[in-house]
This record gives sequence, structure tokens and C-alpha cells, in this order.
Amino acid sequence: MSAKQYSKKNKRTEISLSSQENHELQMILDRLAVQDPHGESLQSYLQSLARTLLGRTGLVTALLDKLSRDPTPVGFLVFSTFQDMVKDKEFKRTIKQAAYRFSQKGYTKERGSSPESVVLIPKESRQVITHMVPAPDVDWFVAGFFSGEAGSESVALSAYSENRFRELSIRVVESSPKLYREFIQKI
Repeated sequence: MSAKQYSKKNKRTEISLSSQENHELQMILDRLAVQDPHGESLQSYLQSLARTLLGRTGLVTALLDKLSRDPTPVGFLVFSTFQDMVKDKEFKRTIKQAAYRFSQKGYTKERGSSPESVVLIPKESRQVITHMVPAPDVDWFVAGFFSGEAGSESVALSAYSENRFRELSIRVVESSPKLYREFIQKI
């Protein structure tokens, strides 16, 4: 059963092109390599290329796959323009992989003109928790938990006096609400 799952996961559609189509693909890639992404002729070239490649899904898929392996601004513009030309189910995975490669290099389609809404979460304010605990052999025992502000650690404090207030011991440690609760329960 694991052999079947393995073969399904790694199933890859091979794009087979004739020698003439390979030559044509290389010519297109050469032309796109020297194209300026903001040049005046790019849009007219893409329109002409779209008419030429209409109905040639294998060649379009191979072109988009090659462009995604070395992403450039021109390559992404071609990808954005031509990805909808691939309708065959067998090549959809290759197009998704190409889109992923482009996105990994920071090339993504803009999502409309409206900006995403930002939700501000109000600052959480926690109260200081303190306890005065009766303890044997000490005059008094006080414990407290101070939650940290943004970026700072939370701390627990314990203080007690002995020998009729002649000695005072204070201890401060990093803590969490859970650890503090456990500490109080043990005392």
C-alpha cells in the first residue's frame, strides 16, 4: 500500500515537446531574457505571443515552467498573462508549482485595490496577584505575581520576615501564572 501512496504523491506530468517546439520555446525564452519589464514593446509582444500560443497548451505549460525556475519580473508578467491559457487538468499541477516558485521569490498577484482590514487588539492588562500566607516559623509571608508588559518576562516575588522582623528575605524569579498558582497551592 505504501508503494501506491508513494507513486501517487510523486506523480509528475512530463511535458513532451517536438524538436521544433523546443526550438520555438528557446527562441521565446531568448526574447524574454532581453525584454525590459517596463518597456513599451512588452505588452504588444505578449499579445502577439498569446495569439501564437493559443491552443498549444503543452508549449505554454513548458514556457511557464521554465520561467518559474529562474523568476524575473518579465517572467512573472508572462506567467500572470498566460496561466489562464492552461485548461488541461494534467498540466494544472505544473502551473501550481510554477506559481509557488514565483511566490517564493516574492512575485505574487496583487489582491485588488482595497487594502486588507487591520484589526487592532487592545493591550491586555493583567492585575497583580498577591497573597499573604500564614506560615510556621516566620512572622509573615507575602507572595505576588507580576505579569510582564509586552516583551518583558512575568515574575513572581516572595518575601518573609523572621526573628521578630530582624531578618527580611526577598526572592524574585521568572514565572508564569500556572507556576505561581502551583507555588501558592503547595504553600
